[in-house]
Amino acid sequence: MRYSPGHKAEIRAKLLHEGAAIAKKNGFSTTGIDGLMEAVGLSGAAFYNHFGSKTDFFKAILDHELECSRSLLEGGASLSPAERMGAYADSYLSLAHVENPEHGCPLPALSQEVARADGPTRRLYEDQVLRTQAAMEECLGESGAGWAALAQCVGAVLIARAMKSKESREAILSGCREQISKLADRAHGKRNAR
Repeated sequence: MRYSPGHKAEIRAKLLHEGAAIAKKNGFSTTGIDGLMEAVGLSGAAFYNHFGSKTDFFKAILDHELECSRSLLEGGASLSPAERMGAYADSYLSLAHVENPEHGCPLPALSQEVARADGPTRRLYEDQVLRTQAAMEECLGESGAGWAALAQCVGAVLIARAMKSKESREAILSGCREQISKLADRAHGKRNAR
């Protein structure tokens, strides 16, 4: 059977999408290749037509997912930097993000696994996280504010996911959104004062 010229790229994209969702929900180390391939309707052996190893697959997931997460921050050219940061925080620090890790950022879901990964995987992760931090810093216009906002977003989602009550989850998210909004407003005020 002959496949279209874009078939391999389509399958790779589907593997990245499905693999990322499964890994973010259940953990990457527990994601078996056979189960993943079954989820996309292929045999386990077909995996190696797209990735050289499970480690290569993990790196591809991280690269793709962190790029997508950061694009939310960099998007919205019609918005001011402070408004972009506010919109990002509203989306990131939402109950939907907390309750649906498979559709969210890989940082709260996969960072522990990256900490145990090989050097090249950790280097790729670090490069992507540094780019996200720089984008936040640009929005906030204050040295160190990017790290503060990034750590607050990721930490809030991690803690909220562990809370039993919806009220506690909402309180954590609301408090962090408010603090990031204050950072963004302060940055916006400084820009307007110039």
